[in-house]
Amino acid sequence: MADSKDPTEFKDPDRTLMRPNPGGRLVVASPRLLDPLKGLGPYRPLRPQILFKTNPLASGAMDLIQLASRLGREVADPGSPKLLEHCLLGLADYVTGLKTAAVDVKTQSKASYCLAAFIDEFVLETPWGAHGPWAKKSLLETLHQDSWGGERVFVWIDAWLEQPSLHRYQLEYILLLLRLGFRGKYGVIHNGKASLDHLKGRIEYALGLPPVDRHQCLSTEPIEPIIRPHKARLTPFWVLLSWTGLALCLVMILLMTRLENRSETLTAMVLSKNPGPPASSQ
Repeated sequence: MADSKDPTEFKDPDRTLMRPNPGGRLVVASPRLLDPLKGLGPYRPLRPQILFKTNPLASGAMDLIQLASRLGREVADPGSPKLLEHCLLGLADYVTGLKTAAVDVKTQSKASYCLAAFIDEFVLETPWGAHGPWAKKSLLETLHQDSWGGERVFVWIDAWLEQPSLHRYQLEYILLLLRLGFRGKYGVIHNGKASLDHLKGRIEYALGLPPVDRHQCLSTEPIEPIIRPHKARLTPFWVLLSWTGLALCLVMILLMTRLENRSETLTAMVLSKNPGPPASSQ
């Protein structure tokens, strides 16, 4: 594989992680391992947003995105070692799906990185995640040897925004994660929320999308494609008011002209029926 000078690129994005089984003994999984989501609380499923259904990066990640949103609401540890294993297997399946969809290797790695960072952030913000096995060995550290908490994501966003037409799938995908609550470095820096909102606005503008309500970070409502308003809708109010006043003035002038014409006609009729006194003879 050719070397890359880009420090944000992975050295071997197509590698396979093998987990050893000492002694080759068969491990019988407990019911909890067979169904690691069994003990999680109830949830309302997140519907994939209409705009992103044809995007393989986004549509293939919805199961793990759903899981991350559930884990972020868990107060007690639901069994983090088993859930970590479940997420690792899920991310491997995600990459396999991207390969099947003919997504290039670099994009596969970056998409996996973004999704791992998204899940890690939700988990590590819980008490059990911040002080448990997940904090010692997160998804990013396990899969991508990265302990920076998703810093590379924002380097890639800046690069994608330089050529949005060539990176539409990547921008749609990361915008979905940002809208669903991913903050990365903006979660810890001063005035991070405003800066993150500005970044979302840049991505939405590059994609030609309408902005959304920033208070609904976990909104499940479908997002419709942007509809450009007609020029008439962009006309300032004072211009409309001026045109209305001008129209009223023209109507008044027309009415006054017609009234004057009718007054002259009536005056002529009255004078024709009542002639003046005859002139006196000298």
